[in-house]
Amino acid sequence: MSTRLLIRGGTLVDPVARSTAPGDLLIEDGRIVATGAPGTLAAADATEYVARGLLVLPGLVDMHVH
Repeated sequence: MSTRLLIRGGTLVDPVARSTAPGDLLIEDGRIVATGAPGTLAAADATEYVARGLLVLPGLVDMHVH
């Protein structure tokens, strides 16, 4: 059984493309499977979170750890 997560309306930060834009993000089994403009993605069986006003970032690592 796959685990699906839909994050709606957050500000998607893509450091590779050097872009920041509002959008939706669909994650399946821990991998990003789709992105789209706010309100364009649908996944009836996904757990849904509203991220309006929040940043959606890739995993970050703190390199200044003691």
